[in-house]
This record gives sequence, structure tokens and C-alpha cells, in this order.
Amino acid sequence: MKISPEQIKNLLQTYTRPSEAAARPGVEGRSETNRPSDAADKVDISDRARLVHKVRAELAKVPEVREERVRELQKAVEQGTYHVSSEEVAEKMLGRVLGDRADKL
Repeated sequence: MKISPEQIKNLLQTYTRPSEAAARPGVEGRSETNRPSDAADKVDISDRARLVHKVRAELAKVPEVREERVRELQKAVEQGTYHVSSEEVAEKMLGRVLGDRADKL
């Protein structure tokens, strides 16, 4: 299964969007004005932030271009042995469009 750039964008927006709880004062953390003066500084990283970090790290490992696959396809085109059915192309195009639309629902 190939993940489209639109799907990656939607996934990252979902996991990088500030939570509603963090936007409300007194729910998660305290502002500088109502913080006790004797409290030590502390950083809490949510499970969600850890997941976003892990996903970004894994995405950084994936090459933009699969060079070996590109060489294989170039060779097949040059030799005249590269053939793909129009039905297969249409199926992939429709699958991508429907997948992107489903992500927006």
C-alpha cells in the first residue's frame, strides 16, 4: 500500500494539533501567573508527542526515491519490456482519490 502525501499531511496534522485540554488554563499545566513560586520546573511529554516524534523519525529514514526500483523501471522502458494495463492505472488512480477523500471525512 502506498501512502499519499495528502494522507501523510493529514496524519501529521492530526498528531501535531494542540489538544483541547492544553488550550484550557488549569487543565494541563499551569501558566506563569498562577504557578507556585517554589515549584521546580518540569517537562511532561505526552504519549501523543512521543508518537509524533517516532513517526517523524521513521519517515526521515524512508528515501524519497527508491533508486533501485527506478533503475529497474528505466531498464524495462529502454528495453521495451515495460507494460502496464490501463485498468491497473485506473484502479490505482481511483484508489488514491478515494483514499484521500476518506481521510477528509
